[in-house]
Order: sequence, then C-alpha cells, then structure tokens
Amino acid sequence: MAPPRIRSRLRRLAARVMGDTSKDSPVPSVPRREAATPSTAPMTGLPPLQPGRGETPGPNHKSDIGQEWASAQFHSGVPPFFIDIRSAELHGAGHIPGALSAPGDSLRQTSADLPDKAEHITVYDVDGEQGSDDLATWLRDQGWIEARRLQGGFDAWAGGGDDIEVGPNPESDAPAG
Repeated sequence: MAPPRIRSRLRRLAARVMGDTSKDSPVPSVPRREAATPSTAPMTGLPPLQPGRGETPGPNHKSDIGQEWASAQFHSGVPPFFIDIRSAELHGAGHIPGALSAPGDSLRQTSADLPDKAEHITVYDVDGEQGSDDLATWLRDQGWIEARRLQGGFDAWAGGGDDIEVGPNPESDAPAG
C-alpha cells in the first residue's frame, strides 16, 4: 500500500485528469474493469493464450527462443526465418512451414540462402541438442545477431500442436545419374 502522501497526490492527479479542478471535491470512484481472460478476449488470428510455465525463453533471450514465442511470431504474420538442420529425410517427413532445409553444417559453406542480417532467424534440429545451438552461435558470430535456437527443436514445435508442412524429400527429386 502506498504511503498517505503519495495516495493524496494520486487522488489530486486523478481528479485533474478527470476534469475536476476543485481541491476539496472528493475524487469520483472509477469502477474496476475485469481483466480479459483468454476465453473472453477477442481473437484476431492469433492462437489462444496459454498459461505460461515460465521456462520458455522469450524473444529477447540472447541464444534461445521457446516454442510458444516462436509460434506466436509465426502466427502474427511476421515469422522468423526458420532453418531446419535435420536430415533431408526428416525435413521431407515434416517441417515448420517455409523452413529452409540445411542439413548438418551445410549452411556454413554458403550464406546465399540467408535473409538480411537484421532478420530474425530460428535454427532447429530434432530436439534442440543436435547442433542447432552451435549453428545459431556461428550465425550470430557472422553478423546475424537475431539468430536463435528453437528450444526443444522440432519435437517441441510438433508437440505444441503447431502447423507442420510435409514435403517431398529433396534428394528423391534429384535426377538419377
């Protein structure tokens, strides 16, 4: 609770804001509004809010981003540039929509497929422990300061119920020769 002196100043400020300029008039009480809950909040194309568990790194984390934050960015219409470092077979079996397939360390040989260095990049593997952290660190060292590892990898994305795109295996489309 605020000290009486601060409460008094807040009352005077509130009275001034509400248009009451007399010093002695009581401050009208303002009815409290109930906070919107996920079930009553209007939906605008974003996924419904889920109660936070506190272990998902947010977009300001320096090296990781959690599935919930990545999903929110994806559904907001401003998704990060996803890089899938899993094998071509796993990528073909299912991947985050629009993800670039760059198995293993293949991305280190060429950066022609990468967006501008100011763009957000999210690197993922199977479960977040097969090299996505190393590649995200390497990208940050190369100047892509917004490169993050998807914590939990593709398993976390799929486990969160997010969209998955299934595509042909790039190796099977290559001409036989």
